[in-house]
Amino acid sequence: MATVRESAALLLLLLRVPAAAAKKDSTGHADYRKALLRELGIPGVNLTYGEGSLLQVTQGFKPGELVLVIPPKYVLTVQEALGSGAGSLINRNSRQLRRTLPRHFVMAMWVLYTKHVQKRKTDLWYLWLASLPRFETCPVFWGETELRMLEEERAIKRSRARQRSLSDEYESMVRVLLDAGMEEDAGEGVITLEEYYWAVTVVSACSLYFAEDFPVLVPLRLRAHPHGAAEVSARAGQA
Repeated sequence: MATVRESAALLLLLLRVPAAAAKKDSTGHADYRKALLRELGIPGVNLTYGEGSLLQVTQGFKPGELVLVIPPKYVLTVQEALGSGAGSLINRNSRQLRRTLPRHFVMAMWVLYTKHVQKRKTDLWYLWLASLPRFETCPVFWGETELRMLEEERAIKRSRARQRSLSDEYESMVRVLLDAGMEEDAGEGVITLEEYYWAVTVVSACSLYFAEDFPVLVPLRLRAHPHGAAEVSARAGQA
């Protein structure tokens, strides 16, 4: 059982929105909203969702107060991703992959498998992924002209390095899984390099952290990243 506790007044300011604004919904993902209410009780007494499916509170609350409890079935760890359909594909082809797999690769492949192969269109996970934006403002998606607009040389170099690293992962690892049957299941040309960029961005932008090296995904987006603004903890022995 995962919980999120408020630990900084700053997060209250970032999350708080007028009740009238919180009711406004421009995302157009009615099925996701219905599943969110059914599975996690959102919107609730003090929780709602805003544009881009961002989780928001409608009233201030005290630091240290419990914000949300998420059942285990909606807390995805790297280990659970490896035990899924995507993980089975990774394990079957492990000899052709790197000996040590990046955590973001494992979780990104779970994202792509859930979205494009399983496609359980009534499942909260699938509906959440379908509700997410393309994150095209992230430099990993930018061409050379856009990157030069950053002007800061270190930012440009790091952005290029990120693109090269993910492109290498796509060619050396993602292509292995596509050739092993994932492309046939998902559809030819569906899981492109840009789609892999998107899946990795989902993992980096939406993960919560029980510890520095313990990322988990939940089918929600927070306005402020909890690693710097809230405590995330696990409760053992609760269903």
